[in-house]
Amino acid sequence: MFIITLNINLSLVEVKHQISFNHLLAIMNGLDDNYFDEDRRNTTIIIKDKIIRGPGNNIFHQQSFENRIEFKDCVFEVGFMFGPSKFKGSIYFSNCVFKDGIWWQNCEFGEFFVFSKCMLYKSINISAFDCYRFHFDDCVIYDMLVLAEGVIKRSENRTYGRMGGSFSNVKAEHIRLLNNDLGSLSITYHYIGKIEV
Repeated sequence: MFIITLNINLSLVEVKHQISFNHLLAIMNGLDDNYFDEDRRNTTIIIKDKIIRGPGNNIFHQQSFENRIEFKDCVFEVGFMFGPSKFKGSIYFSNCVFKDGIWWQNCEFGEFFVFSKCMLYKSINISAFDCYRFHFDDCVIYDMLVLAEGVIKRSENRTYGRMGGSFSNVKAEHIRLLNNDLGSLSITYHYIGKIEV
């Protein structure tokens, strides 16, 4: 009689999908061709199904990103810090989990920033930003969200004008909107404990 034992090392599976913040920064700067969208090469970087943790510096200081950047199904194990930084395109998070805080300061977005179907366990602080629009859709925020001193820019396209920002189907303990010039703001189907404007 033979006994066959299967020992599956789940940590190896995890390592396969793990990237450091140093590698992440290289990807976002377009230095790893494996992450470019084949259909729109050199315009969109897609980072999918990754666990993002150390080693590496999670503070992205004085960076300039040329491409649109999309995160899909990613887990951020440690805090995610920007500033000052410039995005020529937009940054988009879809179905991501943030286990630590987000701190963005003095960031300029050529298009927009979006959080869609994300779980955010710690506070989010985005201050001194400018963009054409922002969206939080179908998100759960377990701590406080602060948007401060932000400016929504007016589009040169008269069809769109000044688009503003939106919160749609967001569950949050506390949202603070401080000293912003947002143009328009839409809050729909929300479960927000407290909103400060």
